[in-house]
Amino acid sequence: MVIVHGEDPPPVQAGRASTGSPPTVGPATVSDTRARLTEAEETLRAIRNGEVDALVVRDSSPTAQVFTLASADRPYRMFVENMQDGAATVSDSGIILYANRRLADLLSCPLPQIIGSPITSFIASGDHAALQAISGKAGARGGTVEAELVARDGNRIPVRVNASTLHVDGHGVMCLTFADLTEQNAHKREIDRLSRAQADRMRELEMAQAALTEQATHDALTGLPNRGLIIDRLTQALALARRLQKSTGLIFVDLDHFKEINDTGGHDAGDAVLRQVAERLLSAVRPMDSVSRLGGDEFVVLVPALASPEDAIAVAKRITAALEAPITLSHGSVTASASIGLSIAHPTDPENDIDPDRLLRQADTAMYHAKSLGGSRTELFDAGNTPTVLQADRETWIARVRQALDEDGLVLHGQPIVELASGKIVQRELLLRMVGPGGQLVPPLAFLPIAERCGLIYEIDQWVIKQAIKTAARGQSVSVNLSASSVGDPRLLELIERELGDHETDPSLLVFEITETAVMQNMDRAAFFAERLVTLGCKLALDDFGTGFASFTYLKRLPVQYLKIDIDFVRDLARSKRDMFVVRAIVALAGDFGQQTIAEGVEDQATAEVLRDLGVTFAQGYLYGRPACFPYTSDEPRLTAARQ
Repeated sequence: MVIVHGEDPPPVQAGRASTGSPPTVGPATVSDTRARLTEAEETLRAIRNGEVDALVVRDSSPTAQVFTLASADRPYRMFVENMQDGAATVSDSGIILYANRRLADLLSCPLPQIIGSPITSFIASGDHAALQAISGKAGARGGTVEAELVARDGNRIPVRVNASTLHVDGHGVMCLTFADLTEQNAHKREIDRLSRAQADRMRELEMAQAALTEQATHDALTGLPNRGLIIDRLTQALALARRLQKSTGLIFVDLDHFKEINDTGGHDAGDAVLRQVAERLLSAVRPMDSVSRLGGDEFVVLVPALASPEDAIAVAKRITAALEAPITLSHGSVTASASIGLSIAHPTDPENDIDPDRLLRQADTAMYHAKSLGGSRTELFDAGNTPTVLQADRETWIARVRQALDEDGLVLHGQPIVELASGKIVQRELLLRMVGPGGQLVPPLAFLPIAERCGLIYEIDQWVIKQAIKTAARGQSVSVNLSASSVGDPRLLELIERELGDHETDPSLLVFEITETAVMQNMDRAAFFAERLVTLGCKLALDDFGTGFASFTYLKRLPVQYLKIDIDFVRDLARSKRDMFVVRAIVALAGDFGQQTIAEGVEDQATAEVLRDLGVTFAQGYLYGRPACFPYTSDEPRLTAARQ
């Protein structure tokens, strides 16, 4: 059978193709071609059944194009008909001569309406040039372009078009395949979305790491370097001074009567004073000096590369002068005088004496000497005099702590912790107090540092742990904040295990709080200690989170259930975008590690609402109640206790 398409419509001729030339016919327009396909369905049936040997088409070229469909090609026709990609052959003038079933499915169009149509009628207009480009370049190897098919229902299908040219009896025909990219593009978009989300998450974690690293080395209130960073700089300064044969000075500044400022003006007034003092200290020192805030109202100034001790004394005098002017506050003004202690490391000192901690202790000792003399003055450390003055004061405090341990002079006060979502009190934190002369309560910061330096802190930790386990034995969940020196002490592990057994206490009711600073002192020991506690069935909380960590590695190694957000990030949260970012990062980090968060120091409803919106789980502070003495009512089933 031979089918002839031409301008002058001779009848469609069926029969065996002759070996001679096909009939000569003139060019045909698209409409003519469609009109002459009156037997299109029969023709397609004949092609598919192998009844047609040749297809003769006359288009704009002067020579008829003959396409042989010998019976030997039947397997190839079956392959093309059943392939997963759409396929078509196109004449030089762009008329579709053949299309397979898959292409008809893609175009939602019957085959008779496809054959004889211009290929461009099914290609998006914006892709015509690209298709023309690969058609013009297509050789035996072909060309490839991505384009869009336009179906009869208007739907657009993304496809990859492969074009190649075949030559049949000296005539060229364009062969096109159309690979549907719909599913592939959907997968690609999903991968791109996930990649962007992952990249955004990584950026958030990197920013959180940077923010936490900044917080680990700088004071949140003043922006000054903190204790860890100033000790690091002091270590480097001492090493350089020894090589250069220079002296190094350290100035310890402690504000006089700062407690009265806090008591009369509140914490906001105290914070304002500290910020202005930091600015004045920076203005008084040399460019090479470093100003640090250790905490509270204590500042340290590193004065490196001294030609003589008089250079450091001159800096101390400028600091005193800078603090003389009144500090203006919203409700008035205050004067912030200071007791200043100065210690100097000389290049001729024995190497064992040039130690950062020793130099800091000496400056601290000299500062206390200045304060004991009435304050508002500067004292230079004198190994032959100053330690003697302060020794009696230290011994007095040691005796008072020993008396409190022996005569039941320690008490635990509890502060409520609420669940932000419901507003209900779900826990309490216990705060350690010492009963002083006359029955007044002494806050922990007044006696714990001395107890830690003098080796009494272990006995205090023992007392707190025993009281906490007794409380937990009554069915209350109790949290105990361990001192840095006790973290890792095997004696405490033995005590905890023994007390839990003696009182038949559920260990899951006991939560231990450790600070980031304690972890950083000895990570391996702290990790072992924490794992042992969890093995016993106890829980772990990381206190003051964000103030000491330099790496997420520490958090990764500790089996922590709770992160306690330090008050420095909470105090100004309602008006500080930076604090909001840090808290949001901490909450996200806690969520990734399967932990819950507790915000400390919440004093107003606005802060509580921001914390709730940021996803913080629990909160505590004066907004919910001040610390109160035991006992607690039985309608509060969970209790969190910690020594602060």
